[in-house]
Amino acid sequence: MQPERRLMALSLADYLAERTTPETGAVILGLSAAAIGVATRLASFGNAAAQDAADAFAAPLARLDVRFLTSLPDANIAEIRLGGSLAVAIDPLGPPAAIETNTPPGTLFSIYPATGTAGASFLRPGTDQTAAGCILYGPRTTLALTTGHGTALFLLDRTAATFCLHTENLAIPTGIAEFAVNAADYRLWEPPVQRFIDDCMSGVEGPRGQHFDMRWTGSLAAEVHRILIRGGVYLAPQGTHTPHPLIHHCHPVAMLIEQAGGQATDGRTRLLGTTATALDAASPLVFGLSEKVDRVAAYHDMPDTDVSPLFGRRGLFRT
Repeated sequence: MQPERRLMALSLADYLAERTTPETGAVILGLSAAAIGVATRLASFGNAAAQDAADAFAAPLARLDVRFLTSLPDANIAEIRLGGSLAVAIDPLGPPAAIETNTPPGTLFSIYPATGTAGASFLRPGTDQTAAGCILYGPRTTLALTTGHGTALFLLDRTAATFCLHTENLAIPTGIAEFAVNAADYRLWEPPVQRFIDDCMSGVEGPRGQHFDMRWTGSLAAEVHRILIRGGVYLAPQGTHTPHPLIHHCHPVAMLIEQAGGQATDGRTRLLGTTATALDAASPLVFGLSEKVDRVAAYHDMPDTDVSPLFGRRGLFRT
């Protein structure tokens, strides 16, 4: 199903008025306003903007119905308004190396109902999220957002200083033979993931019978937007040097991807059903088109094969 497209007329505020509560909508608008300032500072000040990003996002939340905030890199919880009804988890700007190399960095956030204690507000299944978003600071500043009613893409209109709807009801495209993975970690992966990548890279002569393109930017926000727009699959499998924080990365990404018709797992298990045991808990992350995420899981169910050079393993369709 092709996504529904509209002229860039519907503002983020008007969109939210129809799809979420006033309290959650106000938080999203506050974060989006902060993102506009971050985007402007990134263009002029680079790393200095990165150092200020956490404060830039925290400032508007202090005036809203937010009780708890947990923010990377330290993942501690701050109680910012006694009696607030919401809890916000955010990675303000990352990865750090992206800014130095002019790779598009991003912001990830999720919103939960606040409960009686700080820990219980975040140590819970990702299915408890009421909204999630991913902001990418590239040639265009874009916001991928879900409030549980599909995933929508917004573009920053710099003249009006607001985000406007670009695409509603995003559906991850099919038919794209692409994967994103940091191949430098190959030796650290479990054998099923090695076999999956081997079979993809063996091209038309391999068991997949087609050529695959590999992508890797090192920016999770960029990969989220790429898969929402182009399709494919992203892998940060078990053994990866830098696994993703479950609360601050995996849960918001999983909600965005599932609401666009895809899947997000740890390689085997649905991530939205996973509960973090600590604020800094990390997880493998595999997300993208459902068919491709299912295929990664299927490789885990195959019998182990003897280790052999790259491209020499038996794959899912090879005997």
